[in-house]
Amino acid sequence: MTAGAPQHLVVDSCAYLRLATHVHPHFWGGHPDYELWAIAETNPELSGKRLMSKFVWLNRDPHPSNRAKRQLKISRVESKTIEESKEHVLEHAEAILQEVIPHARVGRDGNQLPHLSPTDLSVLCTALHFKYGVLTDEFALSKVARTLGLAVVSSLRMLHYFRSIKVVDDAKIDAIVQRWHDADDLPSNQWAKEFRSVFRRSPPKLV
Repeated sequence: MTAGAPQHLVVDSCAYLRLATHVHPHFWGGHPDYELWAIAETNPELSGKRLMSKFVWLNRDPHPSNRAKRQLKISRVESKTIEESKEHVLEHAEAILQEVIPHARVGRDGNQLPHLSPTDLSVLCTALHFKYGVLTDEFALSKVARTLGLAVVSSLRMLHYFRSIKVVDDAKIDAIVQRWHDADDLPSNQWAKEFRSVFRRSPPKLV
């Protein structure tokens, strides 16, 4: 990153789950190059029983209070503007994603769903309103965000940044990737290729 004001990023749920506990207490703030923000729309996901059972740290102190401190403060007027933008942004997203994702998302009732989940759409529209970037590994969210001119930072690139400010070292990074593997939560099928590109070395051998 170049010197100057930090890049503001809206954090999606999956990237938060991949990173927050592994770099605690450094995840949310105090970085010269990035300011990370939560939004209220991710709270229902993070408080769900499935995630709470898989990520036992998720709702144990101090993580809930840390998320609350870093939740983006949005006025009623701003919230209304963001909500009103969703229909147009979703139309744009579907037009983009139908060209690159051949299969449709299907709900439990068998009906076709938009490629962007409601939470991802909230992340996207909030970032677009404030002209922030997004911290995400989700293909659909990343693809659409870039078409809208928003910065996109992946979990691996954020880990690289945390290494640059000495929050983690290479051994810690390899251990984190192994933990992702153990939890069946690697960022993508192409994670090893991205790892080589980001860290300029071979990825760890996972066991």
